[in-house]
Amino acid sequence: NGEYNEEISLYLKAIELNPDDADAYYNLGIAYKDQDNLIKAIQMWEKTIDLNPDDTDAYINLGIAYGKQDDYTKAIQSYKKAIELKPDGTNTYVKLGIAYGKQDDYTKAIQSYEKAIELKPDYALAYWNLSISKDSVGDKSGGLEDTKKAARLGHTGAQGWLKENGYDW
Repeated sequence: NGEYNEEISLYLKAIELNPDDADAYYNLGIAYKDQDNLIKAIQMWEKTIDLNPDDTDAYINLGIAYGKQDDYTKAIQSYKKAIELKPDGTNTYVKLGIAYGKQDDYTKAIQSYEKAIELKPDYALAYWNLSISKDSVGDKSGGLEDTKKAARLGHTGAQGWLKENGYDW
């Protein structure tokens, strides 16, 4: 895509002019991600963090990229660092929960979703993911209640599942 190649060229030029420009590396990482070049995107976000160790968004994007590469251990490390920097990041807790779930660590996934809900009690996606994790550890009634909460909060996946299985919410 020519637009992204031009964008990449501009960020590379910015870095050439100012090699300590953390934002240029961050944005270059986004441009590489948009081209599905996760290896280069990861390299750019790691450089961003070298230059600006408090860049929460770089850690979150690293977590997402590692997750897309099925490296959930590194994804979890990245999300934990982002949470350390920004403890009220509800979306980050959900991403952390998903990564734990991919490792079949449903106990930690449940804890992550519960933390997201504690911070944002009307977070439908967190309830939906929590219900799936509870179901995975055999807590069928808890999972069903969380599915109903997600549905009441407008989560269409939860609503569809409940409807298909004959439940009201």
